[in-house]
Amino acid sequence: MNPQRGTMPSRNTAQQITPKQYDFVKRYITNGFNASQAALDAGYSEIYANKDVYVLLTKPHIKQHVETAQALVRDKYMEQVKATQPQIIARLMRLIDDVLPLDESQPINKPFTKDALKAIEIINKMVGYNAPEKRVSMTMDMTRQKLAEIKREYEDY
Repeated sequence: MNPQRGTMPSRNTAQQITPKQYDFVKRYITNGFNASQAALDAGYSEIYANKDVYVLLTKPHIKQHVETAQALVRDKYMEQVKATQPQIIARLMRLIDDVLPLDESQPINKPFTKDALKAIEIINKMVGYNAPEKRVSMTMDMTRQKLAEIKREYEDY
């Protein structure tokens, strides 16, 4: 991508993106994907911004430009976060432990049970337990055992 000329190569030929379109894409990415506001900020009329801005997002060369910009933003964010899978799982496990203690004598923190279940769901997805070909049926005791194993595995993070 050449920011001065605003070119973005397509599959067959290099298609030009106008400076106004380039400004729209830049504003669209930086304002949280509000297309109408990005169009207004880039100099499009209020009528166009409110009624026809979707046309910009459906043009293949602009769509490709947006996807490229999104990928760059995502990569930069991931580089800044620098959290590894084990670190993320360890953080989620701390949340689960606060809500659903492994020690059965300690009370469950009921207002946050939904958050703990979501954390368990996220961990399951991260480690592949939600794969369609795997069917896991666990009792509560088995779930506590599995959580204890995962906790031991990720304690150092």
